[in-house]
Amino acid sequence: MEAIAIKGSARKAVGKKDSKSLRKEGMVPCVIYGANDPIHFVVDERHFKNLVYTPNVYVVNVDVDGKNFTTYLKDIQFHPVTDRIVHADFFEPKEGQEVSLKIPVRTTGAAIGVLNGGRMRIPQRKITVRGLLSAMPDNVEIEVSELKIGSGVRISDLSIPGVEFTDASNNYAVFIKTARGAIEDELGEEEEEGTEAAAEGEEAPAAESEA
Repeated sequence: MEAIAIKGSARKAVGKKDSKSLRKEGMVPCVIYGANDPIHFVVDERHFKNLVYTPNVYVVNVDVDGKNFTTYLKDIQFHPVTDRIVHADFFEPKEGQEVSLKIPVRTTGAAIGVLNGGRMRIPQRKITVRGLLSAMPDNVEIEVSELKIGSGVRISDLSIPGVEFTDASNNYAVFIKTARGAIEDELGEEEEEGTEAAAEGEEAPAAESEA
């Protein structure tokens, strides 16, 4: 898996007041969990640009005052109004410890079924993979050239040395549908969303009357 490096500085104080002050200065409070005791540090918000705003997943080499940690981004929190990053958690696996990551799907080739008028569906843009961090692939590459309309590749068909796939084995990673079938699926999804919205609207007056 491709690696990305970020530099930070150890926090001198921990708490809501200190965190708020750091964010005003354009810094993001962060924590490294895992192999050792939690390490609290701060990183310039600009350093997250290539790490967060991308579908890719990276090994993150974190430098805190000259000390290096091999991690991955475990969790990130955004401000509900400004959408700015307010906190980030990194995880440093112990030696030999396996981790689970969601790895993006990448297709290669031109599917016969698509050339014949079908549409390619990728139900999950990311697939859960388990293994050592050092064995993680950049993406789950799926060759689709031979796929005809009505055929696909299931999770159970995938294989990458050193890792295992933990999503339901009978789930499709890629599937070629007729153009009509794909359109019907999309319309069905829209109808479900509309029904849910209508139901929520009907429930609203009842909630108000109870108040």
